[in-house]
Amino acid sequence: MFDIANVEQFRKFYQIHSLFVSNKLLIRSYTLRQLGISTNHQIVKERLIMRYLKIGAIVLIFSMIFSPCAAQRLQIDSLKKLVSLHQDSLQVFIFNELSWYYKNIDVDSSELYARQAIALAKRINDQALLAESFNSLGNAKQAAGKYDSALIFLNKSISISTAMGDSLKTGATLNNIGINYDEQGDYVLSLEAYFKALRIADATADSILKADILSNIGVVYKKQKQYDKVLEYYQSALELYKKINSPFGETVTAGNIGSVLLQTGDYKKSITYSLLAKKGYEALGYSRYIPYTLGNMALAYDSLHQREKAEQFYIDAYEQHSRFANKYEMAYVCKNLAFFYLHHDQSVNALTYAKKAIELAKIVGAKEMLRDSYYAMARVNNKLNLHEQAYMFQQKYISLNDSLIEQGRIKTIFELQTKYETEKKEKQIALQNSQLSESKIQLQRTYLVIAALVIVVTLIIVIFALMRSRLKRKQQLIENEKQLAVREAFIDATLQSQEAERKRVAQDLHDGMGQLITELRFLIGNIKPTSTQEERVNLVETGERVLNDMHKEVRAVAFNLMPQTLIQSGLVPALREMALRIQERQPLKVEVSSFDMDKRLTDVQEISIYRMVQEWTNNIIKYSGATKVIINLVRNEDELSLTVEDDGAGFDSSKLEHSKGHGWKNILSRAGLIKATVDVDSSPVRRGTSLLVSVPVRAAAEVENTR
Repeated sequence: MFDIANVEQFRKFYQIHSLFVSNKLLIRSYTLRQLGISTNHQIVKERLIMRYLKIGAIVLIFSMIFSPCAAQRLQIDSLKKLVSLHQDSLQVFIFNELSWYYKNIDVDSSELYARQAIALAKRINDQALLAESFNSLGNAKQAAGKYDSALIFLNKSISISTAMGDSLKTGATLNNIGINYDEQGDYVLSLEAYFKALRIADATADSILKADILSNIGVVYKKQKQYDKVLEYYQSALELYKKINSPFGETVTAGNIGSVLLQTGDYKKSITYSLLAKKGYEALGYSRYIPYTLGNMALAYDSLHQREKAEQFYIDAYEQHSRFANKYEMAYVCKNLAFFYLHHDQSVNALTYAKKAIELAKIVGAKEMLRDSYYAMARVNNKLNLHEQAYMFQQKYISLNDSLIEQGRIKTIFELQTKYETEKKEKQIALQNSQLSESKIQLQRTYLVIAALVIVVTLIIVIFALMRSRLKRKQQLIENEKQLAVREAFIDATLQSQEAERKRVAQDLHDGMGQLITELRFLIGNIKPTSTQEERVNLVETGERVLNDMHKEVRAVAFNLMPQTLIQSGLVPALREMALRIQERQPLKVEVSSFDMDKRLTDVQEISIYRMVQEWTNNIIKYSGATKVIINLVRNEDELSLTVEDDGAGFDSSKLEHSKGHGWKNILSRAGLIKATVDVDSSPVRRGTSLLVSVPVRAAAEVENTR
C-alpha cells in the first residue's frame, strides 16, 4: 500500500478514487470487451470485473503520482504476482495482458505468455478467452516479423469469435490482420480486412477500434502516395483519440502525421511531430516504437541537407530496431542508409547497407522493400563501375516492380473504399440471397413456379447479353476516341517540335551569322586606298578571324540540325561528342558508357534515341541543378536499355503526364516511333533522377517498313 503522508498526496488519491467511481461503467464495459465473455457468465464476469478494477485503481494511482514508465513496470509486476494466486479465467486474462505489454519490449516473452494463455483457456474450455489468446499469439508473431505464422493464429481467433457471434472481437482481430498484410506489402488484402473491421466498428459504435482502423488505413494510403486521403484519415483518428483520451493513440497518430509531412516536403514540421511522438512513446514506456520516430527525423534532416544529424538518426534507428529484432524496419533503414551514403559518395558504406537491406527484406518477405533495395544495389554498383552487376540488379528491380504494380492496382484499392462507403453491393447480395431462399422453397412445391423462374432467368440472360453487347460497343468507341486523341497529340507534338526547331535555327542564324556578316562587311568597308600596309594586314587578320567564327557557327548550326558523327559513326560516338560540347559550355560532368553496342541500329532508332537524350539533358541543365550526368547504353539480343541518371533535385514524376511543355511530349513521340517504353524514377524528397528507356531492337526492320 501507498503511504499517504501529506495533504497533497491525499488530494491526489481522492481525485483518482472519484475518477474511478465516475467512470466505473466505462471501465466495466472495456473490461468485458477485452475478456470477450458472453452474458451467461454473469457470476464469473462480476468477479473478474471487481478484481481487475482493483488492479487498475492501484496502477492508475501510481501512474499519476510517479512516472508512466514506472507505472507500466508496476502493472507488469502486479500481473505476474496475481498469476500465482489464481487458476481460473482471470489467470488467462492476466497472461494475455502480459503478452500485450511484452509485445512492445520483448517479443519472446510476449509469445511465451500468449501460449500459456492458450493452454489454460483450452484446459478450462473457455472459447472467448481462447479467441483472445490466439489473437495475442498472432500479435506476438507479427511483432517478431513472422507474418505467415501470425495469420494462422489470427484466423483461428476470428473463427472462434465469429462462431460465438462476438463481432467486436472479430473486428479487432481483422484490424490486426490488416496490419499484417500491410507490412507484407499486400495492400489490397490489407484494406479488405480494414474496411470489414471498420463496418463492425461503425455498427458497434466503438470509438477505440474505429480510431485504430482509421489510422491504419491512412498508413496504406500513404504508401500509395495519396497524401490528401492520408491526412484526412489521420485527422479523423486523432479527433477520436482526443475524444476518448488515449495518449497512446495520440502519440502514434502524431508520429504518422510526421511521416506524411516528409512526403509533402514540410520537413521542419515533420521533425516537430516526430519529436512529439518520440516523447510520447518515452512517457508511455513503449521503447519499441521510438526508432520509428528516429527514422522519420533522419529522413527529414537528410532532406534539409543536415548530413551529420541525418546519419546519426539513421544509425540510432537501425540499432534500436535491431534490439527488438524488427527485421522489416531494419531493412527499411538499411535501404535509406544505402541511398544516403550513395548520395554522399561513400560507395563502400552504401554497398554494405544495400546488401543488408536485400537480405532482411527476403527474410520477412517484404516485396516492396526488396524492390527498393534492388534499385539501391543497382545504383551503387553503377557508381562503382560494376556495370554487369548494376544491370543484373536493375533487371531484378524492373521485374519485381512490374509484379507489384500488377498486384496492387490503385483502382482496386479505391473500389474497396467505395464498397465501404456505399454498401450497396452487399445489400443487393443480401437481397438476392433472400430471394433465392424463397425460390428454393417454392421450387419444391410447384412446377409452375419453376417454369416462371426459367422464363425470368432467360429474360435476365437476354437482357444481360444485350447490355453486355452495348457496353462492348461503348468501350470500343471510347478506345477509338483515345487512339484518335493520341494520334492527334503525336501530330501536334511533331509539328510543334519542327516549328520550334525552325525558330531555333532562324534565331541562331540571325544572332550568330548575322552579326558576323555585319562585322565582316564593316571590316571590308574600312579597307581604303589610303590605308597603310600595316592597317591592311590587321584588317585581313581580323577578317580571317571573323571567317573562322562564321565557320564554327555554321558547324554548330549543322550539328544541332543533324550531327555528322551520328550519321557517319553511330549513336555512341554522337552522344560522346554531345557530352563534350555540353561540358565545354556548362559546369556539368557528362559520362557516356556502353555495352555490346558494336552493331548499329536503324537510322530512325539512332536519331530518335539521340534526340530523346538531347531533350532530357537540356531539361537537366535547365531545372535540376545537377553536377553530374551518366548516360548508359546496354544492348542484348532483344532490346536496348538506355539509362540517363543525374544527381540533381528530384521532382514528382506523376506531374509529367499533365505537363504543358513540349519537351516531354517530344520524348514520348520519339519513343512511339520506335515502339520504346519510357519510365522516370524521381521523388521530391531525395536527390537524383533516372530516365529508363527500353527499345525493342528486333523491331528495327518493322519500324523501317512502316515509315
